[in-house]
Amino acid sequence: MPLTALDLCTMALVKLGASPIQSLDADSVESTVARTLYPIVRDAMLVAHPWSFTIAQAEMTAEAGQPVADFAYAFVLPSDHLRTVSAGVGSRGRGLTYRIMGTRLLADANSVVIQYQRRVGEDMFP
Repeated sequence: MPLTALDLCTMALVKLGASPIQSLDADSVESTVARTLYPIVRDAMLVAHPWSFTIAQAEMTAEAGQPVADFAYAFVLPSDHLRTVSAGVGSRGRGLTYRIMGTRLLADANSVVIQYQRRVGEDMFP
């Protein structure tokens, strides 16, 4: 049975000597701390290592307009994107020179395949 965000937060709080929580939305100090810190810590732990269950690929098409300098095309990163592992063109997911600027990937190719780490739900944690 997969753990939930509530399960993980409750276990962490108990390990610290705090009282368990029944809900992340409760008005207690423990719930407020868990609700605030859990998403930040979860994402940090996911990108700390290239976990195989977080790796995905996506083919991206350039958006309208050009970047101001250095590269010819800009691409919007997927909404679940945490970290880019590599980028390529055609059937290759690597080998392309690129730069990440905010929520955009910049490159000199008009179509890009990226390999990236994505935010996954707790149900996908091994």
